[in-house]
Amino acid sequence: MPKKNKPTWIFVVGTYRTASTTQYEIIRDILEDSKAGKGVGYYDQKGWKIRNFDDPKHGKYIACKNFTYLPKENPLVKAFKEEGRLKAAGTIRDPRDIATSMMIRSWNIDNDSWSFEETVTEFFPVWLGQFDEWVQELQQDMVVSRFEKFTKDLMYETKRLSKFLEIELTPQQIETIASRYTTKEIMKRKKEAKEQDEREDEWLPAIPAIVTGKSGIYKEYLEPEQIAMVEEANEDFLKRWGYLT
Repeated sequence: MPKKNKPTWIFVVGTYRTASTTQYEIIRDILEDSKAGKGVGYYDQKGWKIRNFDDPKHGKYIACKNFTYLPKENPLVKAFKEEGRLKAAGTIRDPRDIATSMMIRSWNIDNDSWSFEETVTEFFPVWLGQFDEWVQELQQDMVVSRFEKFTKDLMYETKRLSKFLEIELTPQQIETIASRYTTKEIMKRKKEAKEQDEREDEWLPAIPAIVTGKSGIYKEYLEPEQIAMVEEANEDFLKRWGYLT
């Protein structure tokens, strides 16, 4: 049973380039707009300590962004799970599109050190495996959202996440939260923050830029050899989540 008055932690654990930051921000807004809790950024950012936030004064929930399966490596998070105070949310996307988005981003920032082959054959199996571990271990205490669906229907995603958290929002609150995360609004905030030399978020050190925001982009950008490389290295994940038959 959850400890009396202690907050439940919800870790947002989607991999890179799956709109996981947007999912975190929607969850944070659900909590803060309803006064049910707060978002506190990345688990592993410098100087960040779980004990600082595991306090009922912050509300019913604490939302945090992370990737690795923390109950295995952090005794406090393991205790949260045992006490029934741990949930997770995650985003998935076709790994071929993730690879394409990362490739285009490397072009945009002129990153010559980025390696397609190393990323998809060495890093992807680790990152996607970490995500699957959350899913397997938390099961009904985790909600998974597909990039292909939730980025096209932000109202549905907001309703779905609030239901998962058992937080009632008014139709106006749902519409307001969803409207903040259209591509247009995200790019507008990013531009304004850059012009004013300000951070976009109190806790997150940076908000990832939108590269295309579309699904199926690998068909336009990747060579057949690159597609095969992604598929061969990540076949189990692709099949498990229905991206490959």
